[in-house]
Amino acid sequence: NGNVDAFVMSAGTGGTLVGTGGYLKEKWWRDHRDNNEHDNKATATSSLSSTPPRIVLVDPPGSSLFNKVKYGVAYASQQSERKLRRHRYDTLAEGIGLDRITANFGLGCDGIVWSNNNSDVTNGGGKGSFGNRIAKLINNETADKTQPNNDQRQSASSNSQSSKIIDDAISVTDQQAVHMAHFLLRHEGLFVGSSTAMNVVGALVAASEMPQGSNVVTVVCDGGQRHTGRFWNRDFVVDEWGLIWPGDDDVDVVGDDGEKAKRNFLKLLGIDFESMQ
Repeated sequence: NGNVDAFVMSAGTGGTLVGTGGYLKEKWWRDHRDNNEHDNKATATSSLSSTPPRIVLVDPPGSSLFNKVKYGVAYASQQSERKLRRHRYDTLAEGIGLDRITANFGLGCDGIVWSNNNSDVTNGGGKGSFGNRIAKLINNETADKTQPNNDQRQSASSNSQSSKIIDDAISVTDQQAVHMAHFLLRHEGLFVGSSTAMNVVGALVAASEMPQGSNVVTVVCDGGQRHTGRFWNRDFVVDEWGLIWPGDDDVDVVGDDGEKAKRNFLKLLGIDFESMQ
């Protein structure tokens, strides 16, 4: 029903993050327009959030995507000339994070005009609709060179808003992901891989920064059975990577003082429990 306040996940080439994020934002603007067109406000979609959903990247150590979203520069300290290694393994996470910007991810960092009316909005010589932008990329079409006139510009500015698909980025450490993976196995019965663990940590961080009752969505995208050589290998995690292998006390949030245990676990993840009240 359009009631998604945030969509949070990691990215490799960025197809899922940008595609889902673009759809959610375009749908929100379409529903928002439809609500405004109702003469009887009681018939409007009551579940629609008051603001567009926030699309948040979760990024592992060594990836340059975090800085691209935050500061507009695709760079990570591990890429510096004195530190750069031929074969880099900066994170336990596999399949997420990148040193370059793909066309998929780049689209998520570009400004998109989200229309609040039924007319087409012209954006820099091309249609502003996210769907139209995707169609042009797929069909390898060139943008329409026709420039908007003054009336079109005025109409577009009053009935639309320009913003990027990806709003923010969260950097998650390997240790946070390891703690979360063990928590999910113990309490949810989910044997997850490194990408899922990072996604869930990112979703919790995002939720801690949003109003109470917000709906935050993420993706459980990989199983632990494919990560037994590294992420779920105790000797590798402790001896080779220098991380802490969680014990029962670290991820146990039940018992006589479950609330205290939950607060302690959130502290392990570096999340401010008080901000989530």
